[in-house]
Amino acid sequence: MKDRSPDGIPARAVTPRGRARGSAPRLSTMLSSSRAGEVNRARVLKTLYANGPLPRPELARLTGSTRATIGQIVQPFLDEGLLEEQDPLASGARGGKRARPVWFSGAGWPVGAVLMLPEGAQAAVVTAGGDVTSRASIRFRPTKSNHDLIAGRLTGLLREVTADAALPLRGIGIAVAGMVDTETGQIVRSDLAPGFNGLSVGPLIAETLGVPTYVDLQPRAQALGDMLFGAGRGESSFCSLYIGQGIGAGFIFDGALHRGARGAGGEVGHMIIDREGTLCECGLTGCWETVATTRWLREEATRRGLAKPKIIGAASLSALAPENRAAATLLADYARNLAVGIANLQQILGIGLFIVHGDPVGGGEALRSAIEQHVRDQAFAHPGGEPSIVFADIDDYATLRGAASIVLSRSLDIAF
Repeated sequence: MKDRSPDGIPARAVTPRGRARGSAPRLSTMLSSSRAGEVNRARVLKTLYANGPLPRPELARLTGSTRATIGQIVQPFLDEGLLEEQDPLASGARGGKRARPVWFSGAGWPVGAVLMLPEGAQAAVVTAGGDVTSRASIRFRPTKSNHDLIAGRLTGLLREVTADAALPLRGIGIAVAGMVDTETGQIVRSDLAPGFNGLSVGPLIAETLGVPTYVDLQPRAQALGDMLFGAGRGESSFCSLYIGQGIGAGFIFDGALHRGARGAGGEVGHMIIDREGTLCECGLTGCWETVATTRWLREEATRRGLAKPKIIGAASLSALAPENRAAATLLADYARNLAVGIANLQQILGIGLFIVHGDPVGGGEALRSAIEQHVRDQAFAHPGGEPSIVFADIDDYATLRGAASIVLSRSLDIAF
């Protein structure tokens, strides 16, 4: 018979310290003097990323440090080419010495970035300051598990984008449209590209190219790109959404990226919003992805007689909507379906900002404002204010920049 508590409920097995049996103990490491120095260096770099180029006095003020300490931290980064000094800022109204802001070098610390999608891959070389210096892409449809072929094509793509690089790569970050194990660098599952399933892409690329390689979920990398170089800069918490053939999300909470256990978080496309809905690619019924992806949009366009001209996404649908009632109705349904999932996330997490990437961006301001209004109609009034929807740029490098940021986080010991 199981032990029972005084009120008759079966007692949960715990260790003498109160920890649930079988769970790992939490580490609470004290900071040595050398470790404290690493933390301070990381804090300076994170302050730059959060604010853009800053002169040393402003860095000292924002980090609560002295100018001498900032000088000791910044100088080694200048010497090794991670940071560089920019042109002096104009003196203030009261005069004084003109300050030279420091920012990440446009020449040093190149990082490789890869985005793996069901229809192909993109690769780029990205600087520590977020500049994309070269980029290339390939197309493939990995419906079968030929892992050697996929890895070979990816390494060939990376060799192409780095052919003219003056310096060797500091590392490679890979963002995948599918579930990943961030500890092993393996792609666990990709419903839209089953050939990716089980692919240990991180170890394979690292072994072939001899460069440290890290793997993460596409929307999480995208969220890092938003936080460091995009619409999320300066925001403590937000959600970065990708809407395309699938739906995924990356969450920044209090300035840090949320990953879940071994990178399992972010599968928001498979939250069930209609128990009586249609069957999803994942095997569940009524997932958000069944009513708010480009696949749903194209199928609905055909079903509603909009096959000619062909509707391939929000951009073409929005162009047709002013002159076609069926197109306008479908666009309104698309906005409502997108808003349902976003409103659910808002109700659970209380996030004030949602940055949307992918297909909806082509729908422009009319679609953005419609989604935002539907979300506000479905979310409770909150002390933090009404939720806002922001569309990413059409020319969107957020995910590639974010994949590079994964490498920078590991190399520079910055906790993003």
